[in-house]
Amino acid sequence: MDIASLLGGIGLFLLGMSMMTEGLNIAAGPALKSILGSWTRSARRGLLAGMLITAIVQSSSATIVAVIGFVNAGLLSLTQAIWVVFGANVGTTTIGWIVALIGVRFSMTAFGLPAVGVGMLINLFFRDSARAAGFGRAIAGFGAFFIGIGLLQDAFAATEFSVANLGIDESRISGLLALVLAGIILTFTTQSSSAAIAITLTAVASGALALLPAAAVVIGANIGTTSTALLATMGGTAAARRTALSHVAFSVIAGAGAFVLLPLFVWGSGSGLALLGVSVDDTIKLAAFHTLLNLLGVLLIWPLAPALIRFLSRRFVSDDEAIARPQYLDANLAETPDFAALGLYLETRRALEFSMTFTRDRILDGPARAAAAARRSIRELMGEIRHFVDGMMSSEPMSGAPAKAVPELVRVLQHCEELLVLPPEPSDDEAGREHRKALMVGVLTCLTMPHDGEEDSDTVRAAQAAADEAYGTLKDLLLRQLHYGEARVDVVDRDLAWAQALKRIGYVACRARLRLLNARNSADRSGALKA
Repeated sequence: MDIASLLGGIGLFLLGMSMMTEGLNIAAGPALKSILGSWTRSARRGLLAGMLITAIVQSSSATIVAVIGFVNAGLLSLTQAIWVVFGANVGTTTIGWIVALIGVRFSMTAFGLPAVGVGMLINLFFRDSARAAGFGRAIAGFGAFFIGIGLLQDAFAATEFSVANLGIDESRISGLLALVLAGIILTFTTQSSSAAIAITLTAVASGALALLPAAAVVIGANIGTTSTALLATMGGTAAARRTALSHVAFSVIAGAGAFVLLPLFVWGSGSGLALLGVSVDDTIKLAAFHTLLNLLGVLLIWPLAPALIRFLSRRFVSDDEAIARPQYLDANLAETPDFAALGLYLETRRALEFSMTFTRDRILDGPARAAAAARRSIRELMGEIRHFVDGMMSSEPMSGAPAKAVPELVRVLQHCEELLVLPPEPSDDEAGREHRKALMVGVLTCLTMPHDGEEDSDTVRAAQAAADEAYGTLKDLLLRQLHYGEARVDVVDRDLAWAQALKRIGYVACRARLRLLNARNSADRSGALKA
């Protein structure tokens, strides 16, 4: 075998694929983001979006990595993302058809060299336009892609290579499994299933590989492409890891199904096209097999998708996601007012605990260290609580203690929202430091009192009064300093704004506690709620 031609062909092919994918991503980037953002509202639309985007950029890995980025940013849910992933697996089969229909049938060097030149000239002269430059890189990538295929054909044509030379018996299951493993390794090494498919198609076109073992390699390539998604999730969110695992699940299920039916699928790949009057050879059959493999995956995964989503949703649960998941609410409770009020009270108390802890940490650490993910999770939890309240109110009319408790609990949620608004930072003026510290201690007392029902309204009001007194003392000091010229106006303004924000936090925290106590006490008269 001409090793130099083989390595050069693989290198040019990978370079061409990289340039083509990068260029098409740049040229079509805004449109692709629009598709991801608006075409994923249902399973069918997500599937079609994944197919279309991958057919455009010619890389399922690029599509799936982009989806993982959207999931990391919270722009796509797991349900939306996995259908795009499934569609991407079908869309990536277009590269096999391009190679089978054009790449291995014609001498593409005469086309590839000018394409590289024209593409790079466009990239050079239109570099001020990102989309035009990207289009030029894509054209150059296509050229390198086809030149690489030509070199691969020459390398395989110059050899007597066959699977038997490797000691693999393709008539045995163990031999076919070894070829599946070879496809996985080849894809992992090149980090491109398209490269593995193209190499396999070129080997088939050159007679170096028969159709059946080539189909086994394609199954392995389809499984091996999941490595890119898995690598992309390193350091990513739990949601991103779930998305990558959905890709693994799809590829393994599709691969297992196709392997079990391998002889039938290989036969059907050619027979189906022959019935349509299409002239077929082994490369066309292999491209058709690749498409059937992924369509089989869609058919097999479709009924399993709801269970898969539920399973993945319970994996890699982060601390922030654990906050967002209600512990005491159940849709079945909404039909029983007393039990619904119990769950609502406990979940609202939990939301208040998280909100107060969040605010306490922000006061101690400073607004610059605010954890956006934690704040978002608390708001998601409050959204779930409000949704549960809607369910309660749309079922049987409420009366008695539950009816009195619900408005108080809804008001507690409003107070939780106020607590999530970050206060400004105070100045570092030495003169008012002790008074600022006294106010902070008073407000932190309002935030850290126990939520287990042991406190009473008098204790809460006393804490609020102490915080108000500390605020009054600090305000008098600041105004006196301003009056006697002992502090600059900007320092007084800054400290007054901080003090007013903290006073408001202490007031809101105490009001939330009192409303929570009212909800518990009113319901306790009928025994519906027990703290």
